[in-house]
Amino acid sequence: GNLYRRKANYPLALQYYQQTAKIAEDSKDQKLTASSYNLLGIIYLTLNDLDRAEEFHTKSLALRTALKDTMSMYYSYDNLGIVNRERKNYDKALEYYFKAKELVELLKDSAGISFMYNDIGAAYSFKNQTADAEKYLKASIGIRERNNELHELAYTYNYLGENYERKGDLINAEASIKKALAIAVAIKNNKQLIEAHESLADFFSRNKKYDSAYVYEHKYKLIKDSIIKKDQQEIIAELTTKYETEKQKARIKEQQLEITKKNY
Repeated sequence: GNLYRRKANYPLALQYYQQTAKIAEDSKDQKLTASSYNLLGIIYLTLNDLDRAEEFHTKSLALRTALKDTMSMYYSYDNLGIVNRERKNYDKALEYYFKAKELVELLKDSAGISFMYNDIGAAYSFKNQTADAEKYLKASIGIRERNNELHELAYTYNYLGENYERKGDLINAEASIKKALAIAVAIKNNKQLIEAHESLADFFSRNKKYDSAYVYEHKYKLIKDSIIKKDQQEIIAELTTKYETEKQKARIKEQQLEITKKNY
C-alpha cells in the first residue's frame, strides 16, 4: 500500500490498505487495527476525502490512547492536524501539531521531530506568520538532510519556497521549489514530482512569468495524466463501497450471532 501510494497509484494503495484493515480487525489486535485505520486516513486525505480521513484518524487515535501507545498517538495527532490544515483551520491544526510535538520530543525521535517542525512551519506559513514558518521549516530541513530522509525532504523545500514567496523573496522561492523538484526526480517519487511541477507553474503564474508557467503547467499535466488514469476515481469509489458493505455485513452477522446466543 505504501509503495503504490508513493507511486501515486491510489486505487491499488487503497485496496491494499483496506485488506490490511480487514486482517487487523479479524485478528482483534487493537494495535494493528489502529495502524490500519491510520493508513486509511492517510490515503483518504491524499484523495481529499477529508470527512473519511478524519473519521479513520479519530478512530485510530481513540484506540492508541486506550493502549497508551505514545509513539503512535503522535502520528494520529499529526494526521488530524493535517486534516484541519487542508480545511484551512490552521489554529486547530497547530493545536494538534503541538500535542504531537510534545510527545515526539519526549521520545527524542529525530525523524518524528522533523515531521512536526515541517507541519508546524507549513501551518504558520499558511497563516502568513512567515518568520515562525521559516524557523520551523529550516529546522526540519536540517534534521532531514543530516538523516538523509530524502523521501520527505522535497515536501519541506516546497513549503519553504512558498514561504519565501509570501515574504516577497522570489529568488529564494524559485530556488527552493526547484530543489524540491530535483529531489523528487532523484528519488523517483511520482507524487512529489507532480506537486513540484504544479508548484512551479503556480509560482511563475502568480509572478507574471507566463512562459515559464506554461512550460511547467504543461509538464505537470503530462506527468499527472500519464500516472493517474481517468477511471481511478470510479475504481476508488467502487473499492470504498465494497469495503463499507463488507463492514456492514460483518456487523449484521455479529448482531445475528448475539441474538442466537440470547435465544439459546
